[in-house]
Amino acid sequence: MCGPMRWESMRFIGVDLHKSYAYVFELGQDGGKKHYRVSIGNDELPAFLNSLDQDAQVVVEASTNSFRFSEMLAPFAGRVVVSDPAQTRGALSQAAITDHKAAEALARLLQSNFIREVWVPTPRTRALRSQVALYRDLSRMRTQFINRLKSLLQQEFVPLKIGRIGPKSHALLDSQFKDQPELRFYLCSLARSINHLNSELAKLEYALGAWTKISDDAQLLLTIPGMGVILAVTLLAQIGDIKRFPTAAKLCSYAGLVPQIYESGKTRRCGAISRAGRGSMRWALTLAVWGCSGRSQAIDDFKKRLGERRPKIVASTAAARKLLTVIWSMLTYRRTFRDENPALSERKRLSLEAWPEPKELALELPKIEDLRPSVKRSKRTGRLESSPAGEGFDFGSSE
Repeated sequence: MCGPMRWESMRFIGVDLHKSYAYVFELGQDGGKKHYRVSIGNDELPAFLNSLDQDAQVVVEASTNSFRFSEMLAPFAGRVVVSDPAQTRGALSQAAITDHKAAEALARLLQSNFIREVWVPTPRTRALRSQVALYRDLSRMRTQFINRLKSLLQQEFVPLKIGRIGPKSHALLDSQFKDQPELRFYLCSLARSINHLNSELAKLEYALGAWTKISDDAQLLLTIPGMGVILAVTLLAQIGDIKRFPTAAKLCSYAGLVPQIYESGKTRRCGAISRAGRGSMRWALTLAVWGCSGRSQAIDDFKKRLGERRPKIVASTAAARKLLTVIWSMLTYRRTFRDENPALSERKRLSLEAWPEPKELALELPKIEDLRPSVKRSKRTGRLESSPAGEGFDFGSSE
């Protein structure tokens, strides 16, 4: 913000953002108002940005592209706010939800200072979140393909351990399904997909490990016995700046690990956890708690005490919240894990030393030719034809 705002000339602007356009509602301090539509991707957006000044306060509802849009607005407006979409939905009548009504509701909430602001992650944090999400999606996809392949091999009574499909596996599958071309084609596709996913997952883990080397926060989390590179980066990408959580309870609430409260009169009851936060945080914490089993006496004792009177799933969830409380303390006060296993931490450190620095990761985008499928439809006959690069079917590389 450059200079003080003039209250009498202040403008409150609500923006209902979409993929190709934004609906804008302006509310002046003198009661004047106007609304219009701004197309994104042509000259209308620069004109809208240039119409803003330091007396303009803009609110955008949180969505897929709202963080980047707020960064574009920041140099032109006096204040830019990204709002919680749940609040906007509550302020609207369900009978008539339109772009106009949504933008007007945002502007009026901002004018009355009732807007619930959300934290805007940095571009680097958003990139880390995308990488972690991609890793989880590819990992799930690989598990699905492996299960399909296992199921098929069990039906055919073929003894084969599924992991990376190597040359020995090629020979066995070739001999088993030599006279079944349709089934062999299906196996080829699955095997190539599994090998490709293994390769992409290894590259992602390599890149995330390189970032872990230069992150002091990640180095602290790696002192937890059950914490690896992927889990540490997952948590840090979702937490962002630990200073935005003044207490550990706030962080646990953000992760959806606090119980729902039902209160009426003199009756007060605690229900299941709210699950209001990001599921990836609960996933990472649960895996970390499992990884601590037998390695951290403090976590084991906590789970044992609680497990004597509560179901195991409840004890695991409580242990995940306990671990997140410990993580808040570690990141806030710059402390290592109290129950650290020095030998295990040293092995983690040595394994990371061999990984490259982030600047050494020269990740080049593939050429357009490399993205084209090897099998394409002929313009002349309309039939599928195989290009020279895609002739024949094998089980993929085992690299």
